[in-house]
Formats: sequence, structure tokens, C-alpha cells
Amino acid sequence: AKDLAITKKDTSRIIHSLSFIAETEMNLGDYTSCEATAILALPYLNKEKYPYTTWNIYNVLGTCYLYQFDYENALIYHRKALNLKVDTNSKNNSLNNIAYVYIEMQNYLKAIQILQPITLKKEFKTQNKKYIFLDNIGYSYFKMGDPKAIHYLKESLKLRKINNDEWGLITSYSRLAEYY
Repeated sequence: AKDLAITKKDTSRIIHSLSFIAETEMNLGDYTSCEATAILALPYLNKEKYPYTTWNIYNVLGTCYLYQFDYENALIYHRKALNLKVDTNSKNNSLNNIAYVYIEMQNYLKAIQILQPITLKKEFKTQNKKYIFLDNIGYSYFKMGDPKAIHYLKESLKLRKINNDEWGLITSYSRLAEYY
């Protein structure tokens, strides 16, 4: 698909193809290849008219760098994704990704400062997968020794059960086990 898109000079399809390849490599744990593939898309981004395609490449790079413990580059690319003209859910997801980098850096207060305001906005009620935000707040509070943690961890678990998020339930139960 990528080669055909290159032949046709179809920028959007080139970026989509590279994005799918990079995501697959990332999901397989091949972060070096993921990074290399996603970087191949960067020169095409200035010709891309759809911000979600660019958002996805930046998100993949940010996540890939996170998994490689390169927190500085993870923050750079997640912030680039945040600064694009995308919908509120995508912006909130970028903020969550940035907060998660801070969690990995053990800067829990910074993560809470990023995530807490999102939960107070009225559009948060319709946020896709809001249980992830609540879980990250709860985990950050837990790591700081704050008893507010349990409220957020239990609320996240409840929402994950309602949404039948099996992978998320594993995270919720794991974090609750760590809490207790």
C-alpha cells in the first residue's frame, strides 16, 4: 500500500500506511523499527491537510519514545500532537499521554495538574475512555501517598466494567492490588 501510494504521490495514503506499519511495529515491541518508520512520515506531514493523520504520527512517535525511556522526545511529540487543530477527545488524549510520561518520570504532581482540570470540564462527561484519566489520577495520588487515590481507582474500575474494557480491567485490578 505504501509503495503504491508513493507511486501515485498520494501523501495521505503514504502517511496512513507508514502510521499503520509503525503502530504494528510498536505493538510488537520493535520500538527501533517503529521510530524509523514513523520518522519516514515526517517529511510528508507539511503537505498533509488532515490534522488527525499528523496527530497519529506524533502520537505514535511520542508513545514509541516513552517505551524507550526517552521522556524528553516523548513529551516533544505528544505536545506537537496536542497543538494540532483536532477535536476535544484527541486533545484530551494528548494531555493524558503527556501526563503518563510524567507518571513514568515519577512526577506525579505534574500528572495530576494536567489531568485534574480535564475531569472538571463539562465535556469530560462524554470523553471517550475517561476511565483512563481517572485511573492515572488515582495511581498518581497513590504513588504520592494521598488517600484520594482510592476514589479515582474505584471509579475507573466501575467505568471499565460498564464498558467491558478487559485490558483496562487488568490495569485497574493491578493498581488496586498495589494500593492494598
